[in-house]
Amino acid sequence: MIEDPGLPATIGLALLVSVPAWAVHACVRACASGQIPANGLVGLRVRALMRSEAAWRTGHGAAALWTRRMAIGVSVVLAMSCAAHALPILYLVLLGIGVLLLPAGTLVAAAAALRAVDSMTQEGAAGADTSG
Repeated sequence: MIEDPGLPATIGLALLVSVPAWAVHACVRACASGQIPANGLVGLRVRALMRSEAAWRTGHGAAALWTRRMAIGVSVVLAMSCAAHALPILYLVLLGIGVLLLPAGTLVAAAAALRAVDSMTQEGAAGADTSG
């Protein structure tokens, strides 16, 4: 039988996952604002976003909404897991959901970034066609 992991352990695990979720959001916001320019180390390193500084900022601006939602979701689910620590099965399910939200939310954010850059590129091409 699975035993109660104890409240300190559950809080520690919740922080172990919640803090990186908020760090991802902070990095994406910094990239969107231009505090972190396009680079190969920090940010959503997708070829479309690396094409220009405008694409970098636009893509990260669109992704920031989703990384914020992801960080809030991770935090809420893991807070619920802390409250459920006396029910080990429920605790493990909530912990698993919280852990999976981090990469899933980041992938959704990257998809939003690609859509935003694609839209920006199409608008730029349409503007170039009508001005000529």
